[in-house]
Amino acid sequence: MARQPYQGDCQRLLLAFDIGTTFSGISYSILTPGEVPEIKPVTRYLEGGSVGVDSKVPTVIYYDSAGSARAIGAKTQSENTQAEAEDNDWSRAYWFKLHLRPKSRGTMANEEKIPPLPYPHENVETIFADYMRYLYDCAKAYISETDPTISWELLKGDILYVLTHPNGWEGPQQDTSVTEEKEYRRSYSVVASKTEDLNHSLVSVHSYRGESSDPKWRMDEPDQYAVECKVEADVSMVKRRFHKSTADGRQGRSYYEIEFDVVLLFGLTELRAQIAYLENNTEKRGPATVIYDDEDEGTALWDAGRRGFSHNYSGETIDMQRQQECDCQGGIEGANDTQEIEALKGKIEEAQGDAEREREQLKELKRQFLEMERRLATNERLLKAQAKEVVVAPSFLKTADDLSGAEVSKMVVEVNDDIFQCASLMAEEAEKATSGLEEIEKAAREQLVAAGWNADLIRLVRDRVPAKDTVIFEALAQNVLVCWCHNVITSFCYGGRETDEYMRDLWERIATSKDHKVARNWLAITHSHLEKDKLDMTPIVESLIRLMLCTGWQEEKDITGQVETKVGDILTKALQIKEVVTQKILSAEVRVFYPLPGSQYDTDTMEDAYAVGSEAQKAEPGQPVFRSIGLGVEYIIAHPHSSAGERKSSTSVILKAPVVLCSTAHT
Repeated sequence: MARQPYQGDCQRLLLAFDIGTTFSGISYSILTPGEVPEIKPVTRYLEGGSVGVDSKVPTVIYYDSAGSARAIGAKTQSENTQAEAEDNDWSRAYWFKLHLRPKSRGTMANEEKIPPLPYPHENVETIFADYMRYLYDCAKAYISETDPTISWELLKGDILYVLTHPNGWEGPQQDTSVTEEKEYRRSYSVVASKTEDLNHSLVSVHSYRGESSDPKWRMDEPDQYAVECKVEADVSMVKRRFHKSTADGRQGRSYYEIEFDVVLLFGLTELRAQIAYLENNTEKRGPATVIYDDEDEGTALWDAGRRGFSHNYSGETIDMQRQQECDCQGGIEGANDTQEIEALKGKIEEAQGDAEREREQLKELKRQFLEMERRLATNERLLKAQAKEVVVAPSFLKTADDLSGAEVSKMVVEVNDDIFQCASLMAEEAEKATSGLEEIEKAAREQLVAAGWNADLIRLVRDRVPAKDTVIFEALAQNVLVCWCHNVITSFCYGGRETDEYMRDLWERIATSKDHKVARNWLAITHSHLEKDKLDMTPIVESLIRLMLCTGWQEEKDITGQVETKVGDILTKALQIKEVVTQKILSAEVRVFYPLPGSQYDTDTMEDAYAVGSEAQKAEPGQPVFRSIGLGVEYIIAHPHSSAGERKSSTSVILKAPVVLCSTAHT
């Protein structure tokens, strides 16, 4: 059944996490109203580069002795990581998915084969949380980089999640002789006129779903057989036997033949496959790939975990048969005449070759068609974005600006998202706090109050965070970073306040008295000569750590280091924005802004961060703002002086500033 266009009223993101026992994967789809959803895999993971065609990443985590995750997923495959883990005695968490299996007689037999959880973790939920957070970060990075036409900041608040799990750990599905040590195999004899045509094998695995206890032939009950998967393998190493035709042609034409077995191995939760063949009368094994086909899309899915692989194999017969094998091969196996057998083999070979070529042609045509559709959709979105930009800033088409206001908006959205991620990290760690040292908490509160923080808000943070209410905590942390970023972007001098105020006043006089182009060029030249190496991150990091200490959190070097890293990333992006708005855009003024606490909520310039999604209740204008948690962007066009010498300009908000209202914070 073909997919139908998405019927929702707004664009949403669908994220699917498939956490397997040994490998995991991510798929996603951008749900756009009126468009048919396209499912895409994530093929690049953090600190791991691109992956293979199966788009999987190891389900492995390295923990240090304190229980902190040091390497997850793709990074665990690095030789440097493995050497570092050995040197520092890190614990390796793997197969941890199996700890979710129910405790019963059906599963206790395999309990001793499941690796224990790494010290000091006592429950698997925290390990799953670390791994799912890693998958989320991978999805965010990949989607943001590969699809620049969408905004993660706009979609992140309304994500649909799909989590796969096995259809059943126990019960009738396991009342069978299939165990992780059991192998099922079938022999194959494949012929071809050219030896290079025998380098690759594709075999179908069928399951029987009828009522017969001893099924024999598929042709007897064709509706009761279904293709469960396909097994693909490189068989180029299998020895070829050459069959030469006789002079009178009675034995048909010459051909090559290989013989091998396909072996199925049922693991604890996943199906694996191998090929077996003889070499000098000794059985050798080679790798094979299990592929699950989507009938609508014709693309490979993740693994057996996606389907659950929970059919009742005690009442089914697994039938592995070569994909292009004709029903008449049963006639080959039962024929007694050698000439007829060879002739039929030749016809089968020709039919297989023709069918394979046609299949490849159809597959290529379908791939080209899907690629054209994807490019068309991307071009349409780009055209819409450019059309909107022309309406907001028509002067872009008449200038030689290096970048546009829309590109500045995208950069600011990325900074806002980094600010959100930093605050989320801090909140997660603060929630874990039980009770800290009273003198440290008191000192942190006094230092924040001395720096101008509201003492009542600090007390609210201390009371609510242990109750898992982190709204005020995250809003305060984000607001600190927002104010700091605004200062980084708009300041002339970081080393002295008096110098900065003088330069700001000078710029205002030039902007109001000189021609717009002259003023903008002065600003660009001035900023290009400013020293950027005098900006110190230490005060902002110390303020954030003090806020965490107020909750009872006890300082950890690892967390402090992570906060410093995220603040450094935010600073780098803020300086890039500063360079763009001061030196790359000369036709107009692109300005970042944020509303002050207590401002009235204005839907033209602000966005309620907690009013997202189709079912969310929209905030009414006029409510007091608690804190700004992100920057907005204004685009200001200067008009020629009037006859009276007045300077006029028009301002458009091209990115609303996200805020938290007092009604949301309950203050």
